[in-house]
Amino acid sequence: MDVHEHDALKPCPFCNSNEVKLFKTELSPRVCVTCFKCGARTNFFESASEAIDAWDKRYDNSGIGQCPFCGDRSYTGFMIGDGFQIACHHCFSVGPWCRSMAYALGRWSSYGSVVFDA
Repeated sequence: MDVHEHDALKPCPFCNSNEVKLFKTELSPRVCVTCFKCGARTNFFESASEAIDAWDKRYDNSGIGQCPFCGDRSYTGFMIGDGFQIACHHCFSVGPWCRSMAYALGRWSSYGSVVFDA
């Protein structure tokens, strides 16, 4: 696992944390941007600049369930460990880890307007 700090990254759109870093696994050369406070992340990309661009892009949350990274409204909720996350069908970004599916949906639906304490 390789983690790199990057000064240009915006805070997390879900929890407003600045604990945001580039992340690369040892198994793949692809990178993503991850919030180390709530677990939200972008999809994995071929280059750091693509991952940073995806993370720093923000869409106006004009409706419930809109992805903050690509603006799409199609998503899936899934269980991970003893909690839940929401993933965008279009860009494959993942929302923060939550103890309940209802809370995960609430955080996905209200990013940018409500800051939750993870």
